[in-house]
Amino acid sequence: MADDRRPVVCLLAYNEEARIAEVIERIVSGNRDSRPLIRVYANGCTDRTHEIVEAIARDDPDVELVVLEKPSKPDAWNRAFHDHQGEIVIFADADVLPEPGAVAKIVAAFERHPSAEIACCESWPLLRGVAFEQIVTGLLQIPLRQDFLIGHFYGIRRLAFQRHFEALGSDGLPAGIAGDDAFLDQLVPRDRFVLVDAKVRYEPPSFDDYYRYLGRIRWQNEQIRQYNRQRGLSGRAVSADGRLSGAAEKLGGTRNPLRLMLGVTTTAARLLFKRLKRREIDAAYHRIGPVRSDGAWVLSEATRSSSVK
Repeated sequence: MADDRRPVVCLLAYNEEARIAEVIERIVSGNRDSRPLIRVYANGCTDRTHEIVEAIARDDPDVELVVLEKPSKPDAWNRAFHDHQGEIVIFADADVLPEPGAVAKIVAAFERHPSAEIACCESWPLLRGVAFEQIVTGLLQIPLRQDFLIGHFYGIRRLAFQRHFEALGSDGLPAGIAGDDAFLDQLVPRDRFVLVDAKVRYEPPSFDDYYRYLGRIRWQNEQIRQYNRQRGLSGRAVSADGRLSGAAEKLGGTRNPLRLMLGVTTTAARLLFKRLKRREIDAAYHRIGPVRSDGAWVLSEATRSSSVK
């Protein structure tokens, strides 16, 4: 059990041998003042992720490995949620690179906003040292406005989510949910969401992997709507590309004119791309199969990107 007074970063890892050491080093070196505990929840890994993390942990007592046999991000998330009883728990994908100070900025965001339930870093694609296709998809993935949870690097107020889960008659994420970040995001009112002034970089996918990503987003959002209907929940509307609807509200809330111009351009380009590549995206969606409650396997098996490994 972690010291409740220390920040804890829970890295959710599935076959991340290519980048896991770099991610851990980035978190350690960029957050020395915060001295977070880093726990790697390696779920269903079949590569050298375990071996790499174990080697790092032998030299650094602030790094720990938790091995889960089943490849399931919701199960890994729930295990981390129950392992740590402190006020704030930070979750991160194990293949992203946060800016220095990201941990302290998340903690400070909760201190400044006592009612906040999610504090999320800004997610930005890596555009250097990647293939041309990845530059294109990276630009296409920049949202009009990030007023929703992107699950790359974020913190939650644990008690608030414990209450959300209790209201659902659950003790964590539904076991079969495929879109963990979209599911968590819909539980939180917008005035309790905080965007942190710290960027986290991720490697964007190739075109083929982007089709698979868009197919998965469609599948997981239909699964969430199905979940909500079965329980008589309203939830917030989720658009076809996984982003909350309300373009006018997003435009009105964007104060940086350059960021607004970028968001409008990328959003228009994304809509055009999806129209032109509708056949490929539909094929990726149908390959996943019918929407059903057991979808935890979808990310790790059906749509996991191969271009960024």
